[in-house]
Amino acid sequence: MESIRTYIAHFVRLSEKDWETIKVNFEPVAFKANETVLEIGRISKYFYFHEEGLVRFYLLVDGEDISRAFLPAPCFFTSRKSFMEQVPSREGIHCLEKGNGWRISFTNFQKLSELPTWNKFLIALFNLSHNYLDDYIIDLLSLTAEERYINLLNDPAFDYLHRVPLRYLSSSLGIAPQSLSRIRKKINSKLT
Repeated sequence: MESIRTYIAHFVRLSEKDWETIKVNFEPVAFKANETVLEIGRISKYFYFHEEGLVRFYLLVDGEDISRAFLPAPCFFTSRKSFMEQVPSREGIHCLEKGNGWRISFTNFQKLSELPTWNKFLIALFNLSHNYLDDYIIDLLSLTAEERYINLLNDPAFDYLHRVPLRYLSSSLGIAPQSLSRIRKKINSKLT
């Protein structure tokens, strides 16, 4: 559980007392490779932390699986609206790799809302998430698929890209796998 403590401490000062209150509300969970953690249309019952692995958020658009985001460990994740409002999720969550982590139920999560440190942490975490989403939307609307891919390659935060299957990565860029293969080939030819 030290990984959770370390992660939270990046955002807020965490006293021993607050940590004791937080940690007793989490339970261990193992993630299997290719496991669906949350199906579209189901209510998200847990707020997860994964210590290792890679998860993918996806949508179904006209029956087509479209990747929305990838989150490498260590990281907290859930379908935020579904979890916070306890409504059916419009997105699914899929583990690309096996890993271990922790989860907290909605009920226990609500109990922690009485803890100011936890609330400050969540505000910081959700702000980070919103900033990422803002950048993603602006890039999606203003850059070509090739430019978006080059930005991902040049950003150290996305060093996990080689672990994402081509079909998922291409769908997140809004292009066919064949188009991403051509973009990769073009980029590689410029580098050699």
